[in-house]
Amino acid sequence: MKKRHFGINALLMLGCLLCIFSLHSQTVAEPPSNFDEPNAGSEENPFLISNLANLRWLSETHYYWGERTWNTNPVTIMRYYHFSQTADIDAAETVDWEYEGGTGFKSIGESISTFHQRYEFIGNYNGNNYKIENLYFGPTGYRNGLFSFVWGATLQNIKIVNINTSEPSFVRGALARRVTNSYIFNCSATGTIYGSWNSGSFIFPPTEMAGGLIMTAWNSVIENCFTDVKITLNNGNNYAGTIVGRLSRSIIRNSYSIGSIVEYGTNPNDFKFHGIIGSAVTSSASGPPTGRNTIENCYITSRDYLAPGFALFYHFSSPPTIEGLVISNCFWDVDATGLTLPYSVQPNENIETIYGLSGPEMRNMINFTDADWDFENVWAINPYFNNGYPFLRSMHPDIEHTPTSIWVPLDFSHQIEGNIVTLAWEDPPTDADVIGYKIYRDSELVSGNEIITNTFFDDVVNEERSYRYIVTAIYTNDLESWSVYYQVDIPIFSPVNLVAIVQGNDVLLEWDNISNRQPYSVQVYQDGEYTDSWFSTSHTFFDVPDGEYVFGVRSGSRIWIHGSGWQYPFSNLVSISVTVPVVSEMEEFEPVFDTALLGNYPNPFNPVTAIKYSLAVESMVRIDIYNIKGQRVKMLENGYKEKGNHTVVWDGADGNGRQVGVGIYFYRMQTEGFTAVKKMVMIK
Repeated sequence: MKKRHFGINALLMLGCLLCIFSLHSQTVAEPPSNFDEPNAGSEENPFLISNLANLRWLSETHYYWGERTWNTNPVTIMRYYHFSQTADIDAAETVDWEYEGGTGFKSIGESISTFHQRYEFIGNYNGNNYKIENLYFGPTGYRNGLFSFVWGATLQNIKIVNINTSEPSFVRGALARRVTNSYIFNCSATGTIYGSWNSGSFIFPPTEMAGGLIMTAWNSVIENCFTDVKITLNNGNNYAGTIVGRLSRSIIRNSYSIGSIVEYGTNPNDFKFHGIIGSAVTSSASGPPTGRNTIENCYITSRDYLAPGFALFYHFSSPPTIEGLVISNCFWDVDATGLTLPYSVQPNENIETIYGLSGPEMRNMINFTDADWDFENVWAINPYFNNGYPFLRSMHPDIEHTPTSIWVPLDFSHQIEGNIVTLAWEDPPTDADVIGYKIYRDSELVSGNEIITNTFFDDVVNEERSYRYIVTAIYTNDLESWSVYYQVDIPIFSPVNLVAIVQGNDVLLEWDNISNRQPYSVQVYQDGEYTDSWFSTSHTFFDVPDGEYVFGVRSGSRIWIHGSGWQYPFSNLVSISVTVPVVSEMEEFEPVFDTALLGNYPNPFNPVTAIKYSLAVESMVRIDIYNIKGQRVKMLENGYKEKGNHTVVWDGADGNGRQVGVGIYFYRMQTEGFTAVKKMVMIK
């Protein structure tokens, strides 16, 4: 009996120990190593943030965020601390963090207001170009970025790498929610953010808008910063920018974005403006202007795409004022963004110099030096780094400034056959040390290892839409030069295998759709006149008078076109001539069929395709599959079949039930007095 009690107690103790171990397996908050030193937290002896435990301590200890008077004029700062990051910090485990009311990382400076005070971050954080990687924000809690509210602070040399958010997350920004009276210098962010209401990759605005580098900046300076963040918006954001969401009385200088904004809203009209900034607020509804905004020496490009037709620069003021916004010496990549107009503005704007350049022009330093950009101290360029675009010396001091021109693939052409895109480009000059190429489709490497020819067959294009290709040339020193974007628009696939069966005064049309997506609709025509829309692969015209007719069908779908957005195009019209006999000739009516091998669909396919054939009379039929070497793979059909239309399906397996590989195959139909062979392609 005692032994049994001892066993139960032991299990209970073990469970408690496991629970305690689980609680302590996560990093717990620890003050900096110099916390107890004299003058710790001062400019001379800043708090040392050396690991994730120190960072968690800062996020959970609002006393050391600093303090100022609230609702007083002038404002008095009562506490102001300095922080210095001394090592790279991997925050991947924040995906498992929980706190009261939320999950993931809890933002530094999350505002808690009382009658006399407001908790914000009021201090100096120097990241010293060390990284904070894999920071996670869950679907609940304080999802405002590394910082939330920032006032009178300096944030400098902070590198946020691969920010990670849940979907949807409503995350406000990678760096901060709002900065006021602050200086942001040499900060960057990369990763992905999913947002719904109020989303940004760097600093978050208090209204419905989103941004990349800056979201809400009041009376602040943002300098030498960049983002490579993909922002996915879901729900009615009004303004979005890859660098700025909302700007007021602030300056953006020497900054750039190579990220993207993607909208997946139910109503695309909800997403009004995407670009470098979403809006610049310079005056209130009543009263004089509140300040002047300046954007200078900035550029924007995109690894994916911006929503179509949206402005790169947008100024909002009520009433408009010429003193409100100055944009000077800024650039955007016409090829990458697909936009030909740089801004959408109200009247009386002070837009000085905005340049839209092609991809090669964006990689030519002289276009920027002509605009007085500083390539001695601020900017650098290297054809093998940052896709050949200018980059900031302070961000990448180890990358050499080499403003030399090198050959990049140009003069593209393409062909489309079914779902296969054949891409070709010019040969390199004889003195170029090019040893191969890599091909990217919509930012994804699709060529695998290097290819050595200047032709590429893309057999993974599986739907009608717009695709953007980049070809990089690989040199003997393993460096790459990047081409411009080359866009291929896959047209809507026309219906195939259209047949007409006359039954009395009724005409039955049947066809196959080779599209991998359900057509938006199929339009049916008689003698060139539209008659109906359909959503299947057959349609019957009833009570057709005797005579000669031409019937036709065409497919339509909803597809995304880079630079244009969602479009609703239709394929080419596929037609067939039909004779409807007079009634007296139809008393003994019986459908007439030809013996024919009609084809297979889809083609290309993976791994299932349907082969159609017809017989004029009942007969013995045999259909075999052969590989490109002429070896028989499988016998699909072997027996007597009635006259009429027939379909046999091949599942991509051989005679032993094993799946065959991708490639070219042939199918042969044999019947009495008839033999036909056709080709088909199995893709990945």
